Amino acid sequence: MTLTGPETRNQINNPNPIVAPNLPWKFELEGRDSLDNVVAKYGFELRQWFVHRADKRFSVSEQARPVSLAL
Repeated sequence: MTLTGPETRNQINNPNPIVAPNLPWKFELEGRDSLDNVVAKYGFELRQWFVHRADKRFSVSEQARPVSLAL
């Protein structure tokens, strides 16, 4: 499963804060059988949002710096 959020591809050189979602977000996934009966449930809470906006030339440790987001 992939969670997607604010698009940053076109903002790589933009120094302004990226719009971030209001957290936490609660998710519940349901598995269903062929009769549409729920046979499995999985829930989780998204508490942190990470944005990678570093230059590809930076090392992994340099890219891991915290990013300030305007909420």
